[in-house]
Amino acid sequence: MKKAGSARLFSSWQTVEPQGLLVGLKHLAPRRLIIAVSGGLDSQVLLHLTWRLASGGGLPCPVEVWHVNHGLQAGANGWQAQVARLAAGYGFIYRAFRVAVLPTANVEAGARHARYAAFSAHANSGDVLLLGQHADDQSETLMLRLIRGSGPTGLAAMAEVRASDGVYWVRPMLHIERRQLEEYACQWQLEPIEDPSNASEVYDRNYLRHQVMPRLTQRWPSLNARLRRSIEACDEASSLLQELAELDMRQCDWLADDLSLALPAWAELSQSRQFNLLRCWFLTRGALPPPVSVKAKLSQFVEASDDRQPQLSWEGWQLRRYRQRLYFVPEWLENLSLPQSCVLQTRTPLPYGELIVSDVKGRGVRADPEACWEVRFRQGGESWQPSGATHKVSLKHYMQGRGIPPWERALIPLLYCDNELVAVATHPAQGWVAQADECGWWLTWQRELT
Repeated sequence: MKKAGSARLFSSWQTVEPQGLLVGLKHLAPRRLIIAVSGGLDSQVLLHLTWRLASGGGLPCPVEVWHVNHGLQAGANGWQAQVARLAAGYGFIYRAFRVAVLPTANVEAGARHARYAAFSAHANSGDVLLLGQHADDQSETLMLRLIRGSGPTGLAAMAEVRASDGVYWVRPMLHIERRQLEEYACQWQLEPIEDPSNASEVYDRNYLRHQVMPRLTQRWPSLNARLRRSIEACDEASSLLQELAELDMRQCDWLADDLSLALPAWAELSQSRQFNLLRCWFLTRGALPPPVSVKAKLSQFVEASDDRQPQLSWEGWQLRRYRQRLYFVPEWLENLSLPQSCVLQTRTPLPYGELIVSDVKGRGVRADPEACWEVRFRQGGESWQPSGATHKVSLKHYMQGRGIPPWERALIPLLYCDNELVAVATHPAQGWVAQADECGWWLTWQRELT
C-alpha cells in the first residue's frame, strides 16, 4: 500500500517548457497519454506543451484530449465545441463526456466527483491522465484543508502522482505558478476560456483566491514555496502513519478477504494507533475515514459485551465485532434483496460479487451438465453433510462452527443440483467431490463487499 502520492517526478519542473514535462513522463512510460482539458488557462497550457512534445517526436504513445461537460453554465456547450476545435488543430483524438452533477451544497465538489468518475470509467491500465492544477491551486487546497481541520494526510494537499487501478493521475504543474502560465499563454497567443463562476466569491476557493491569497503573497512573496515545504512535510508524515498502520495491521492478523482483524491485538494498541489503523484500513477500501466522533467512542465499543452486538456507523459503513474479530461492513448488507434462486452459469452474478465455475479434472464439485443446477440462499432449516464429515449438520451450526459472522450467513451462495444441496460457497458436500477420473467444477466465490 505504498503511497503513490509520495512520488515527486515533476518537482524539478519549475519553468514552463516541454522538456520538464517529458522528464517526468519517461518514468511513467504511458501506453496512452490523456489530457483533461476544460479549456481554461492551466489545461490549455498543458495541452500546448504536450503538442510541442508530440510534434517534436518526444512522445512514443498516442495522445487524447478529454473534456467533461457538466452542464452547469450557459456556455458549457460552446466550451465543449471550442476544446474539440483545439484538439483537432493539434491533431489529437478528442472525447467529450456529459455528466450530471448531483445537487449538493458544494457544487464544486459535486462537479469534481462527476468529472473524476467519468475519467475513471473510461481510463485503462497503463494510461497516464494529466490534470492541470498548478502551485497556486495547491496553496489554496492547503489553506482550505487547514480551515476544515484536516490532519497530515489532508494537509499533504493534492498528490503529484496517484495510481489507481493501473491508471496514473498526474498533476505535473504543482511547482509552476499561475503567473508563469499567464506569461506562457500570452507568449503563444492562447485564448483560455473564462468560466464566470470563477469570479463568484460565494465559493470558498474563490474567496481565498481573490481576497486572502493576494494579501498573503504581498506580505510573503515566496508564499507558494513556503507552503509547499509544509505540504511535503505533511506528505512524509502521512506516509509514516501509513507505514505504521501497515505494521499494526499485520500484527492484528488483518484478513483482506473478509475485511477483518484480530480484536485483542487491536485493543492493545494506543487509541491513536487504533484510529490510525482504522483510517488507513478504510481508505484502502475506498471508504471515507471515520470522523473524530467515532474516535471518541472507540473505548466504549471495545469494552462492550458481545451480547450487545456493538457497532459504530458512519458514511454508509459499520464497524462490528464477532468472536474476537473486528469487521468492516457496508451498511447496505442489512437491506440487501437476494433472489430466491438463479441458474448456475460459468459466471453467475450475485448482488455482492459473482460465483465462477471452472472445468477441472478430479477436483471440485462432481460435474453433471445434464442436471438442473441452481444457486440459492439460506432460508432457514437447511442441513447438509460437508465433505469428510460423518453425519449431517444444520447449516446454521455449520456456519457457526466456521466462525461466519451472522450478517454474512444469508449471503453465502448455496449450490443445488436437482434440489439437493451439494456445495456451500466453494465447499462440496459428502459424495460430491469429483474423483480422479471424473470431470469437476472448481468454484470461486469473488465477493465485492464495498
